[in-house]
Amino acid sequence: MGLDARDLTLGYGGPAIVEGLSVTLPPRQVTALIGPNGSGKSTVMRALARLLRPRVGAVYLDGAALSELPTRAVAQRLALLPQQPEAPAALTVGDVVSYGRFPYRRLLGGPTVEDREAIEAALWATELTDWVDRPVGALSGGQRQRVWIAMALAQRTDLLLLDEPTTFLDLAHQLDVLRLLRRLADTQGKTIALVIHDVNLAARFADHLVALKAGRVVAEGTPRAVMTPAILGEVFGVDVAVMDDPREGAPQCIAYGGR
Repeated sequence: MGLDARDLTLGYGGPAIVEGLSVTLPPRQVTALIGPNGSGKSTVMRALARLLRPRVGAVYLDGAALSELPTRAVAQRLALLPQQPEAPAALTVGDVVSYGRFPYRRLLGGPTVEDREAIEAALWATELTDWVDRPVGALSGGQRQRVWIAMALAQRTDLLLLDEPTTFLDLAHQLDVLRLLRRLADTQGKTIALVIHDVNLAARFADHLVALKAGRVVAEGTPRAVMTPAILGEVFGVDVAVMDDPREGAPQCIAYGGR
């Protein structure tokens, strides 16, 4: 069944930021939440991760209300990479990745064989095996992002939520992160949702787009269904042209200015 939100109203104490929003993450696919600043993307992601309690509505995990599940059970089924995560610079890559096993740790005793296997698999999947003893503070932003994703993978959850995982990264590192997420969905069957500002990268790497504006869903569906001049114009308030990427065929847009 996966993760779905029904009739959500969300806010932080003042006026609601999101009202009456419903969205379902297609299983074993990459879903990208797109929209202008202030549209509610990160707020929705926080609700999906159970970091923000809805004023109205609920989020359901495999048919059960997320708010009613034990925290440990949620952490064993859903991993979150928040915006700009931080760790002490002296921690090693192996230290950080091992934190992903906390939902499974016993009160007494060290790491289990399963813990060590999960950490090793996460390091291998993110191509960090040779960096296990490197201090995180010595890594570039893109390299650190791979470490955080490895930590999330060590949780061995089917669901992975990422809030702006490519922000502040250069183009090469953005592509590295998105290719990794694409591979995790294709080879491991992960259900992945991410907030991303670059609609062209979203259309290239995601299976499913959810376009938000002012706390509501304007459109959702395949990149080709959502990446149209009419929809992008409504969402972002700009005139755009949409064409196919000549190499990979994904729809791509060029913005020409405010409407």
